[in-house]
Amino acid sequence: VHFPAITLHQIAALFGGMDHSTVISGLVRANNLIYTADSRFMAKYQTALNAVNQWLSKAETNMLSAASA
Repeated sequence: VHFPAITLHQIAALFGGMDHSTVISGLVRANNLIYTADSRFMAKYQTALNAVNQWLSKAETNMLSAASA
């Protein structure tokens, strides 16, 4: 779990107001593609994961900078 503080409803809102069950379905499909090591999906997944990790790292750096100021 990468974002334990975010709810399915919040994720759905980020993707244009989908229903939370659509988010669950997408998570199941993504897990299946990861499990089977689908090469096209894995390349896209890795790109997205890198972008999210970079964003989180930048946000954490900004928070630490603000806290020390």
